[in-house]
Amino acid sequence: MAIGVLAGGLLQAMSQIPTLYRSGYRWQKRQSDDPTWYQDPYLKKMLFMMIPGTIGLAATQVSILVNTILATGEGPGAVSWLSYAFRLMQFPIGVFGVSIATAILPRISQHWVNKHFEEAKDSLAHSLRQVFAINLPASAGLIFLGLPIIQLLFQYGAFYYEDAQKTAMALAMYSVGLTAYSGVKVLVPACYAMGNTRVPVLSSVLSVMFAIVLNLITVRIFGYWSLALGTSIAAVLNFSMLIRSVNILLAEKNAKMSFAPLLISFIQNLFSSIAMGICCLFTYKLLNYGFPDNYFMEEFGRKAIFLSRLIKVTFVSLEGIAITFVIAHMFGLQDTILAGELLLSKVKKKLRRIST
Repeated sequence: MAIGVLAGGLLQAMSQIPTLYRSGYRWQKRQSDDPTWYQDPYLKKMLFMMIPGTIGLAATQVSILVNTILATGEGPGAVSWLSYAFRLMQFPIGVFGVSIATAILPRISQHWVNKHFEEAKDSLAHSLRQVFAINLPASAGLIFLGLPIIQLLFQYGAFYYEDAQKTAMALAMYSVGLTAYSGVKVLVPACYAMGNTRVPVLSSVLSVMFAIVLNLITVRIFGYWSLALGTSIAAVLNFSMLIRSVNILLAEKNAKMSFAPLLISFIQNLFSSIAMGICCLFTYKLLNYGFPDNYFMEEFGRKAIFLSRLIKVTFVSLEGIAITFVIAHMFGLQDTILAGELLLSKVKKKLRRIST
């Protein structure tokens, strides 16, 4: 697993080099009259601004460490259940939340430097609505289909059905805060773009402290899964503090953000996601009844279990995507429609590059 993480990080870094070259980047040898890297004023400023962000990340790691220690008192397997669930929850955040955050940072920075504060506000609001449109369906998918996904990935050998159930419960609790996690990934760069690095750190530290206190109280009552729920509640708190702080910064520039459209978008996508999750769960139960895990056992032996699970999870995942966009078109959820069109255009662009 450690080698896999290292290989993934290396692949992530190397995959950006072609894009850098297409945008005009070239490695240049340092000239004799150029200042050394540590004397560059812009690099110094960037490194100084990284300090608060590093502290904020450290606070999150402290929370994970405390949760791990608390989980050790909840019996054999609790640490693993929480760890597997947390990794699965991080996948949509890494794919969608970070992607939106990466896209918004240069846009807001440019608007802020050019004193186009209304445009900065509109860009931020649009990005948050995209977070709702993408991550709420992802949350619903992990909550309603967590058990089949975990069975597909982990339920082999010494990882039994009870382990899959326990991990699915933890995943559902983590998924409650998935949208807030992704929202934080957008709001923190927005704060940096506005020149404020203290707010994200303070918000992160306070939310982590809240999570630790809450988990210390609830783990004795509800058990291991309350640690995941406490982490999600802390993410919601962090998101709430950040969006309020960002709005204060915007209000100082007479560009205060209205929360009503964001709330409407959240509610619309929430109900759409719940409907999608219920439909997918019902479909999976039907598939599981007529197409059990040992369906291909005679032809493929033990590999049949993986094959059967893969087919069912793939089918209901595609069904979930289709239902989400059907509901979006029926009720005019423009942010979901735009997100789908953007995703489709990116896929087509990649396919054209591969074909050429």
